[in-house]
Amino acid sequence: MESARCKAFIESVERGSFRAAAEALGYTPSAVSQLVAALEKDLGLNLLIRTKKGVTVTSEGARLAPIVRSYLAREKEMYELASEMQGISVGNLTIAAYPSVATTWLPKIFSLFTCSYRERLLLSTQHLHTLPLRLLILLSLR
Repeated sequence: MESARCKAFIESVERGSFRAAAEALGYTPSAVSQLVAALEKDLGLNLLIRTKKGVTVTSEGARLAPIVRSYLAREKEMYELASEMQGISVGNLTIAAYPSVATTWLPKIFSLFTCSYRERLLLSTQHLHTLPLRLLILLSLR
């Protein structure tokens, strides 16, 4: 089972539309729809009811959703353990800041931080479209 398909399904269930799921995942709504359709084909079940207003979960989808969530959590746990076994510390750091701070101070701080830890750092930012501005930073330090 492909985890991207599972993530698309869970986000669609939780957010009620392919558009909202796509925003959360960084995909297009069409890509999310295709991922969910592929999962439905793999399982031989209709997991979501598609309407002009969004999606709702079917009874089959509702029964499978907790198992899919568990599968995704175990997958994440597996990758974290593998990283730990390699001596890599992995975690999420969420920074919430007002737009003025995020545009003036944070770039300088990130620049200094990444210069100091360039070879040991995997940095990814994602703007979550909320006020105050929220940035998700994934850190991987050896």
